[in-house]
Amino acid sequence: MSGAGLSSMTLSLILAFVVAAGLSFLLAFPQARVAVRFGFVDLPDWRRTHEGQRARLGGVAMLAAFVVALAVTGQLTSWRIGAVVVGATLLVAVGAIDDKRQPGNREMSAGWLFLAQLAAAGIAVAAGVQILDL
Repeated sequence: MSGAGLSSMTLSLILAFVVAAGLSFLLAFPQARVAVRFGFVDLPDWRRTHEGQRARLGGVAMLAAFVVALAVTGQLTSWRIGAVVVGATLLVAVGAIDDKRQPGNREMSAGWLFLAQLAAAGIAVAAGVQILDL
């Protein structure tokens, strides 16, 4: 072994992944109960062939886990990361509104959902967020 260990950046990324994955898994169960209790469910219809109702709102648990992972690794101090969190929060809020089914109400139109995605992307772009590598 050459003695070259993992960099602090690599360790931070591993920690963020473990925290986010573990917390999103743990939050999935209470999130599903809350979703069912407050009517954030998906029911079978001509497009959905599953049986029975399915809980929605998974984005809330994932966003919470993402923010906690950022906080644990000290990344919430960056205003660019803050812009990503604001954009993600907007998308989760719009998704939750879309997930809430009232009798006789339709889903949000694709146009409104796309507008929310453009707004979230615009927040990140305005903050100077760039994707340089994939």
